[in-house]
Amino acid sequence: MLIIGIAGTILSNVLRISTLFLTGLYFGSEAMTFMHTHLGWVLYFLWITLFWFAAFRIAALKPKRRKSVRNP
Repeated sequence: MLIIGIAGTILSNVLRISTLFLTGLYFGSEAMTFMHTHLGWVLYFLWITLFWFAAFRIAALKPKRRKSVRNP
């Protein structure tokens, strides 16, 4: 899960930076400033929600091991 978390974080930042660049290019600096202020929070919320949903689903699929109790 660590590798998936790191990869997803990097991809969401690449998406954020690309979107900021394109927004500045096509709509100007005022729109880019607005997107810079809000887009990071939106992408962070979407990514962390998706990641935790997947992590809990994977954790629920794994069988739980019972600890054996030894009597001395």
